[in-house]
Amino acid sequence: ARKLAKKSVINSIIVVPNRPLAAESASIELTSIEALRADKEFVASDPMVTTEIDELQSVAFEELATLLRGLLDPRATGSTWYSQGQRLYVSPERPGPMAASRLLSQWFDKTPRIANEQLMRSSASRTMQTARVRVVGSILERSDRERLGYEDGDRSADGSIYRTVLENTGLRPAGSTRFADPDQITDPGLKEVWFRIALFFRTPTDRNGGKYRDLSEFVTTLASAPMGVPMAVIPVLIAAGVKHFSR
Repeated sequence: ARKLAKKSVINSIIVVPNRPLAAESASIELTSIEALRADKEFVASDPMVTTEIDELQSVAFEELATLLRGLLDPRATGSTWYSQGQRLYVSPERPGPMAASRLLSQWFDKTPRIANEQLMRSSASRTMQTARVRVVGSILERSDRERLGYEDGDRSADGSIYRTVLENTGLRPAGSTRFADPDQITDPGLKEVWFRIALFFRTPTDRNGGKYRDLSEFVTTLASAPMGVPMAVIPVLIAAGVKHFSR
């Protein structure tokens, strides 16, 4: 494993235990318990089966976690960290998250700065999903109104999305009835993302060799390095792009 880690050139962090882990038995036991849970006939044979499986699984998880503790310790007391073939200097004084943060800043140097913790993540809560739907609707239906029709100081969930994702970032400047162009955005990461969205919607299909442009593939590009746009916020940006650039 250490030799493979030293040969790796991809953007990833590889953690190698300093001594072999006796985790095979615990892993097999956990897999076996999951197989029992999937056996509907066995589970239906006794009302107490599910409870007993839960207890066995809890014990198995705890045992496996104990075995992996040295590998998962961010202070690297029982493991060595590598990235792109180079050893990362991780210690109790400089734990793994510090080294990872530096690397991620390099790999995702075009990530937009959007101050909304509820949407700057891979998936939003059900409440935020509902609010996001309302904001997308406002973008598509009330784009000609200031603040998309939201009152100044609106503290609702969708008002917060409008303010943090669109207004405060400059995508929809306060008092404006239109979205900004890419060259008007000051944040380098958001400018790059907005430029790519503009290019996607402004490029006619026949200028792309007659090839259909896949929106899901484009979303994957936005979510990948160097932009790394969180999936939960992408629908708002795409909706804004549709309204501003699809003409």
